[in-house]
Amino acid sequence: KGRLVAVYARMVYRLSIACDGTDAGMKHACGVPMVPITGTDDAIDDALNAFRANVLFRKFDVRCGADKLLVVLTFFASEVLKRFERCANKGEGEKAAKELALARFACPGDGDFEFGGLLPAPETRVEGDEYRTFMKRCREAIALRLVERCFDGETGAPNKFWMAFSKRKFMNKTPGTAMYF
Repeated sequence: KGRLVAVYARMVYRLSIACDGTDAGMKHACGVPMVPITGTDDAIDDALNAFRANVLFRKFDVRCGADKLLVVLTFFASEVLKRFERCANKGEGEKAAKELALARFACPGDGDFEFGGLLPAPETRVEGDEYRTFMKRCREAIALRLVERCFDGETGAPNKFWMAFSKRKFMNKTPGTAMYF
């Protein structure tokens, strides 16, 4: 009587693709569903809308390919935000985002890939190329959309509510460190 019991819920915001097998009809590369990038209301927007909540988690319950995609997209978004720390205006932010999006990145099977146990290595060279092409498109879309969210359209000044999350580490990891599941 009169005791307070704390219950800790692990709530993770997910993509609109459910983990109930609805992504079974989609093409996969390295365990990630290759969802269409339409420009509005797609997996990129889902990841960015859930970013500020998901970046607070140190553990992420991965149940399906959509969750794997969300982890990779969220991690890259945190890299972009980290790069925005040094940008004073929108023009500098656009330049930094493009550089990061077009930079070489590790893929599953590479020695420096951040998500070692999360994504399997490609079974064929074609699958690896498909993954790289898909993730390049995702990285470019995230970079461009984050610029619009993180910088004011009129003044070009950084948005302090987004920039506050640039100091957060997603799953307590920094870019360039291996992450094994």
